[in-house]
Amino acid sequence: MAYFSPVIPGLDFTYQHVGIRPIHNNLPIDPCPGTLWDFIVQNKEEFRLYKFLVEMANLTNRYNDVQLDNTVFIPTDKSLLQVYDENMILNMEQHQAIKILKYNSLNRKISTKELSSSESMKLKTRIRGQVIYTNSEHGTIRLIGDVGQTVRIMRGDIIVNNALIHITDTFLLPEMV
Repeated sequence: MAYFSPVIPGLDFTYQHVGIRPIHNNLPIDPCPGTLWDFIVQNKEEFRLYKFLVEMANLTNRYNDVQLDNTVFIPTDKSLLQVYDENMILNMEQHQAIKILKYNSLNRKISTKELSSSESMKLKTRIRGQVIYTNSEHGTIRLIGDVGQTVRIMRGDIIVNNALIHITDTFLLPEMV
């Protein structure tokens, strides 16, 4: 005879893995070696604004999680400042930062070889119901957002333990940002 335990709605913690810090601990999180957060911290001169957005969006624990397994599109500071004003990024609200960071990442690792295997591809972002499209021509991979904005992958396939990083020339902006 099998015993089935009662299911209590609202108490299912199966997918609630989040690193929890003790109360009043405002110290920065030490990066776990080889993770996406470690890559961003080590290259903070090149990705200072991206690091700021991750910290403001309170996603440092997620980027430091060894089980992340995402593809992340990260623009450099130099390319971001050609498109956006630095004050716009530094004064962004938390919900906007979260949405931009999630829109510029995919739920699994996808290499540039896979992205360029087809002329056009539809990819689901980490925001439910929102997608980005790829366009591959003459060795150049472009990402096209819902708003019609185009982003070029400048350097791809940077491998860290928990993610695959593609350096882009700017952010893709989701709807309603």
